[in-house]
Amino acid sequence: HDLKNPLLGIMMTADVIRGASADNALVSERAEAVKAESQQMFGLVQDILDSSAAEAGRIELNRSSLNLVEFVSRSHLAWSDRAKVKDQKINLILDREKECEIEADAGRLRQVVENLVGNALEFSPLGSEITLSLRGGDSVVLSVRDEGPGFSGEDLVHIFRPYAKLSATPTGGESTTGLGLAVA
Repeated sequence: HDLKNPLLGIMMTADVIRGASADNALVSERAEAVKAESQQMFGLVQDILDSSAAEAGRIELNRSSLNLVEFVSRSHLAWSDRAKVKDQKINLILDREKECEIEADAGRLRQVVENLVGNALEFSPLGSEITLSLRGGDSVVLSVRDEGPGFSGEDLVHIFRPYAKLSATPTGGESTTGLGLAVA
């Protein structure tokens, strides 16, 4: 939800790749994480453009079939790498181990989930746990739970306004733009 956090993820992942170059499977896995983080950075630039388009009432959805279990599982690795910087852990609970096909705009869904997980990492204390879960039958619920301070009553009035900075302070000195929830 801002430009610095994904770049930090790219830098950390690159460090892991350099340190683990003897293990080809790990190198391949981490290289894929670098690719995913780079794609995320591209997506964030698109977020800024999308914010302008939303204000003008011109958002378009590109729906396609998407396996939500695969989507969440693939993204978990990149988020886990970022969590390690603050000695945090992201637990993944998949109540839906089998296929979970939905019709969605993968890019828009990624924006929303990345914002929620990114905020959880940013505002939760060092050493805390964040839980990402996918539960349900015909109706599926994707949720993010963290140990951060949450929103104050005053925050709720401004929560989706672009560039609104809320009362919570990032726990690792991260800077915020206040754009993430508005775009999501």
